[in-house]
Amino acid sequence: MKKQPEARRHHFIPKFIIRNFSSNELGFIRYFNKKTNKFSNEPIEETFKYNDLYRDEINIPDDPVKIEKDFGKYEGEIAQLLKNKFLKGDDITLTIAENESLMLFLALMNFRSKHVLPTFSGKASQNTKEMYSHYQKDGDLLSLWKRNLGQLVNCRSIDDVMKNDKIDAPFKGFMLRDTFGPTGQYFIIAERRGGEDFFLSDLYPVVLFAVADDGLQIPMMSFYPISPNRIVITCGYGVENARQEVRQFEKNFFTIPQSLPNKGGYKFHVRKIYEPDVRFINDMFYEHTKEGIVLFDQDRFFVNDRNK
Repeated sequence: MKKQPEARRHHFIPKFIIRNFSSNELGFIRYFNKKTNKFSNEPIEETFKYNDLYRDEINIPDDPVKIEKDFGKYEGEIAQLLKNKFLKGDDITLTIAENESLMLFLALMNFRSKHVLPTFSGKASQNTKEMYSHYQKDGDLLSLWKRNLGQLVNCRSIDDVMKNDKIDAPFKGFMLRDTFGPTGQYFIIAERRGGEDFFLSDLYPVVLFAVADDGLQIPMMSFYPISPNRIVITCGYGVENARQEVRQFEKNFFTIPQSLPNKGGYKFHVRKIYEPDVRFINDMFYEHTKEGIVLFDQDRFFVNDRNK
């Protein structure tokens, strides 16, 4: 049997999410290059990807693209969850397992990005190298990142992560922070209203921080657009009690999901999010985007206003 060629395009934002922002049946998206200030039509295959990003010949020499294949499996599970539940109707129920799996998947979205490469590559600071020297004796931090990523992608809950003795302590800490935070986390699913759509950028997610008295940044909310109309937001319990100028959104926006004790899950009601808040979220993405953004309809994103 002829061996199938290895996949080299490794998408750090899954293609199933990018497709939700395409209005073209031929597999193209409308792309705005922030560096050149120009629009173009680009193939989904070439968007938000990095060649051989997860290829690992050191830790998995017999199957160096295993991490990419394992991500494909996890992405397939989440794609069905979003399609069947999060993109349909105003009332959504999740089992406990679905809730935990989605929370971990979203936490991995930040950790798997190509933007973490400077931290685990030759550009790593001396302090970073010293911090990880206990876990990677030869100093190869890129190998350390891939070794842990290869374990994390096969977990489906933070409990799986914490029980896996092959995942190093700092990476367990990252996942615990991004799935649970200091007080626990819950989902809000919001649908936009008004003249501007959500868009995708090479930064995914964007995080709203609060700053403590000692200067420490505390993550309050993380934003994950899943279509031009809907966004998933992870919120820390207690965010609704922060000052208005810190939390940004009205207090009644923060609706904690209803627990379903008899069924063992949660029920969510989709929140409506209006143009000032949509604009606030989009502005955070636009400000921190390094390369470009994907738009469903360029006429519903007011680029010129932002570039004045």
